[in-house]
Amino acid sequence: MNIKFRNLRADEIECRVGTINDKGFTLLLYKDARCDMNILDETGVIWTRRHYECKGNLFCEVGIYDEILKQFIYRSDCGTESNTKKEKGEASDSFKRACVNWGIGRELYTSPFIYIKGNVKQHEKTGKYVPTFKSIKVVEIGYSDDGKRITRLVISGDGDIIFEHGRKSAQSVQGATQAEPAADRAEKPEPARETRHSTPMTIEEARERQTKNGKRFADLPADQLQWIVDNAKNAESREAAKLVLDDRAFEDLTPYDDGELPF
Repeated sequence: MNIKFRNLRADEIECRVGTINDKGFTLLLYKDARCDMNILDETGVIWTRRHYECKGNLFCEVGIYDEILKQFIYRSDCGTESNTKKEKGEASDSFKRACVNWGIGRELYTSPFIYIKGNVKQHEKTGKYVPTFKSIKVVEIGYSDDGKRITRLVISGDGDIIFEHGRKSAQSVQGATQAEPAADRAEKPEPARETRHSTPMTIEEARERQTKNGKRFADLPADQLQWIVDNAKNAESREAAKLVLDDRAFEDLTPYDDGELPF
């Protein structure tokens, strides 16, 4: 069976805050379960899903019918609980992860490190830092020729571009809503912008990066990773440490009502 699913469009990708402090915040990209179902349906395959429990974990199997073998081929993965709706969140998450095993949205793992400088405030009731933006959206995304890596990414906050990575190309896939460049919106101050043009570091590369003593970043405790983020002179080391920290942090995020978690 050789099925190739298309890359995600910009309007199918959601943004979630990963880590945040008084200096700024990071963003993670993810897809929701409705996106997976839509792509499965539009591809024209016959598919099914089923859930089962194994050693206390809820798994989902997504099966696609093989016309040659005359049977369903399954790929599965387990999910994590939602903080708001436990059973529904875990079922939704296991389904999304199973779809990633089929290749849907796998390109999100190659997202560049997304850091937005400033643009934070303290919540009036909780005192926790939150972004000042009411709406954060992916407005443009582009991929490598083989579709496996993100090479272009533009994110807007309340309609203004706040993050831009890579150069625009024919491979760019835009969403329904376009952000106006901040320069064309003189009535609003220009938010801080983080621009990157190098090849984005993947989480796998970040984990395998080593210290001078030969220790993998994946094996370092959080306090040592944070020290690297704050003090390392090498930009790639700082970026790798941030990626590993954010990868660990997403497990503690408060998901949306349907248990959507970033990938």
